Amino acid sequence: MSVCYFSKRKLDIEVEDEDDDDIGSSRRRIRTPSPVREDVGLLRNQIASLKETFGDIARNPAAVIPDALKLMYAHKQYVDGQIITQEAGECGEPNTKEQASNFVEKVASRLIESIAVSNTGSYMLITQAEAYLRDSPSIDDCANSTITIGYPENLVFVVEQKREYSNQWFEAKIYYKKFEFLVTGCLNGRYDNNAIQAFLGASLGKKFELNGYWRVYIPLEAVKCIKHARLLRNFTKNASGLKWLLKSERFHSNGFSTACPLNLHATVNINSIVAAGSLLLKMKAENMNIQQELVKVLKRSDELKSLDFEHPAAKKNERKRSSLKLSKGKMLAVEITLTVLRGGIVANAKYIELFKSLISSRMKTLNNRAIKEKKYLC
Repeated sequence: MSVCYFSKRKLDIEVEDEDDDDIGSSRRRIRTPSPVREDVGLLRNQIASLKETFGDIARNPAAVIPDALKLMYAHKQYVDGQIITQEAGECGEPNTKEQASNFVEKVASRLIESIAVSNTGSYMLITQAEAYLRDSPSIDDCANSTITIGYPENLVFVVEQKREYSNQWFEAKIYYKKFEFLVTGCLNGRYDNNAIQAFLGASLGKKFELNGYWRVYIPLEAVKCIKHARLLRNFTKNASGLKWLLKSERFHSNGFSTACPLNLHATVNINSIVAAGSLLLKMKAENMNIQQELVKVLKRSDELKSLDFEHPAAKKNERKRSSLKLSKGKMLAVEITLTVLRGGIVANAKYIELFKSLISSRMKTLNNRAIKEKKYLC
């Protein structure tokens, strides 16, 4: 039997030299390799940071409210968000859309105007969030099929980096059981200064604090919320019409909330053809018959005076439509409208393209305007 001997120095294990007073001893002390020591030190610092941050809040719950928001929340009280697990304990595993909707209303409404706190000193005030039921396509076929986090029994707040082709951005989410609550409106900042950054939509931009441990604190008393359809890009799926986007009534009334694709037609000074596009998506998502409202909206458009929407099958409509000088999105809205009014079938791909080429850009404009005008400070 052969035995191989390796130098401890070759294995990159630091060995302390023998003390002059103990030269005869064959025992040597092996120190932990330096990368491991650094990791242990880092973990100790993180644990100390966690204890300091969340210990202060436990001793003084008012500390969760950052100075930048104290004028708005001077009299509001907050508690640890894990209390939701007690409040929602009576809700079992949802087996129907009705049960799932009840769960969403009970849990998501408690997350609105909650404050997520990072051990690194950041905070996020959540003004709106939308729910997705994972791994349940018979109830919610709009949910992402990729399961990156299991089904936690407690609230788990994460900031995730997302990629699509050459684009990348960050999203904030709260996971609880089979539900994912995507933050689509928030105020973000740090406790050590009064700067506030506002976001509307799922994206937190390309630069955001990815590392850190977050804990969620919810208002002691639930705030008033309103419900809208979620911010989807595809409104042809069965669950497209579910009103699982909950918004703070306070912030929505002040003008700080995302534009709703299915409600754009009710927006003041909206272009008539854009309004028609919104109605078309609403008809598809909610399976509604609102053709008369659609005709009424389009008849207000000066760009479409040459078309006869009362008689959509008239041959002149096709000739007149082809001569219109409109953008791609507007032309598509007119085409789909005439097809629907004639009782024809519209391919799902056309509805998806309608949102992409006509509705999406208008929503971004309205969201950016609300942020620029600082509607969140009203």
